[in-house]
Amino acid sequence: MRRFFDREDTRWRRGNGALHFYLAPPEDSPLWDLVREAEKPLSALPQIGIQPPECIHVTVQRLDLYRDEISDAQWEKLRSQMDRRMAQIDPFTLTFAPPAVQERAVEVISPENPSFTRLIDAVRDSIVDAGLGQALTDPPFGPHFSLAYAVAGTSSEEDRALADALHALKTDNSMECSQIALVEVDQDQEAGIFSFRPLYTWTVGTPR
Repeated sequence: MRRFFDREDTRWRRGNGALHFYLAPPEDSPLWDLVREAEKPLSALPQIGIQPPECIHVTVQRLDLYRDEISDAQWEKLRSQMDRRMAQIDPFTLTFAPPAVQERAVEVISPENPSFTRLIDAVRDSIVDAGLGQALTDPPFGPHFSLAYAVAGTSSEEDRALADALHALKTDNSMECSQIALVEVDQDQEAGIFSFRPLYTWTVGTPR
């Protein structure tokens, strides 16, 4: 693996407080078994930053935007647009493949999911209608979450050993998606961790 934080999209204008839309596993999600069981093989590599359980998330949309850059009127418009559109989205389930060692991170990837795509479109449309379209970044390549990010380079031998250990894990890699949150994200490049604080949460399929 190569260092994750050499990517252009990690060079935020501020290291703390960037606004993103995330899905987080529910408290009773079977994904927590995977997170716990993956910790031992992941900890064998000091060059990667393991995500604490409370930092696990599926990115729906990143914004080049911070809370103090949103006017009260834009904030209320964003909330009302999200209220309307999230009520039209049904809860859905993502089913992930075993963890994979990728170019810069250890990722858990789901096949393309039409419900996830509809969710992204609804969030992006809400942002545009709130007058914040200039803050949109590219959508994610697909539904996925990261167990660890490379903070330094690893060897191909280390990558293969880690991949074999992770592939052997026998867990239920499914996640119910019924809530989406607008969060403030802090980036710690040295530790390789993205931590976040929810600002507002919507339950999909539920009118406000």
